[in-house]
Amino acid sequence: MPPRRRHGGVAGAGTPPRRRHRGVRAGAGSPPGVPRGRHGGWRTPDSRSTPRTARWPRATPWPPRPAWPRSRYHTIIPGFLTRDGEPVGPFGVMGGHMQPQGHVQLVSATLDGGLDPQAALAAPRWFWHAGRSLLVEPELAAEPGLVAGLRARGHEVTVADEPSVFGYGQAVWRSPAGGYVAGTEPRVDGAAVGC
Repeated sequence: MPPRRRHGGVAGAGTPPRRRHRGVRAGAGSPPGVPRGRHGGWRTPDSRSTPRTARWPRATPWPPRPAWPRSRYHTIIPGFLTRDGEPVGPFGVMGGHMQPQGHVQLVSATLDGGLDPQAALAAPRWFWHAGRSLLVEPELAAEPGLVAGLRARGHEVTVADEPSVFGYGQAVWRSPAGGYVAGTEPRVDGAAVGC
């Protein structure tokens, strides 16, 4: 009988040795004692990637809760506008909490104001973050009675001098006559070319 290898394979039989602790041994470049997943990703005792991990004690409850406040928005939340069930085009305004507010302002300027994408993106914006605090662009503050009316309703209105708080957007609309009309954010570098 051929001699057995230490990990269960038979020497000279052409079969590789069997791992006794598959998925638990530290891989190359991993810290000692950190297990690897089946596809090379690191696993922690509180992960649920395979049933094997269900036996491990959980140091934190599942799902894990971060200790810091998380932003609920990703880098960009895309939008898509339709008219009577027909596609008009994609748009997006990035900027954390400004994203949904920027979308509302862009769509309102397009539908209610009748503006093209470039004019809708260039329109002055406002930004609400928490409580009664409201930031407005200088162009909105210049409108007579707007800031005074908001303050009379209890809002803490601040005129922002930094345009980055109002997000940056792009939009491409399909024209009913054919062709496309595009717009890009005038608050930063950019150009709508080729539409």
